[in-house]
Amino acid sequence: MKRMIGFLLSTAVLLSGVNANAADAVKIGAVYALTGPGAVGGGDGMRGTELAIAEVNAAGGLKNHGGAQIELVKGDSQSKPINAVGETERLINQDMVALIMGAATSNETVPLSQVAEKYGVPHINTIRSKNR
Repeated sequence: MKRMIGFLLSTAVLLSGVNANAADAVKIGAVYALTGPGAVGGGDGMRGTELAIAEVNAAGGLKNHGGAQIELVKGDSQSKPINAVGETERLINQDMVALIMGAATSNETVPLSQVAEKYGVPHINTIRSKNR
């Protein structure tokens, strides 16, 4: 949990180009497998993200943005790389998120991060994998 909160707090640096004041919410997109075979891990990732955002918002929001609150916009990859790509494009182009978080597996994370890079939107992978 502390790691997730640290990620979110570090987004203040990544979001320095976002124009927000206390009245504006900063949208952050999260793409996880909420349905399908990876739903258990994806659900855990989403709940951790929700909890961390709630803690940051309760502590006064993003201090370097006048206390702006974080608004989470969710995407469901269904454990499919093509859906991770589609959801990332939707979050960036339609929902205008400033940052993308997720996904749970490398087969989703790699194409997701390529889309985020294409549009110049920062991506944070919040679920660590064990190196063997």
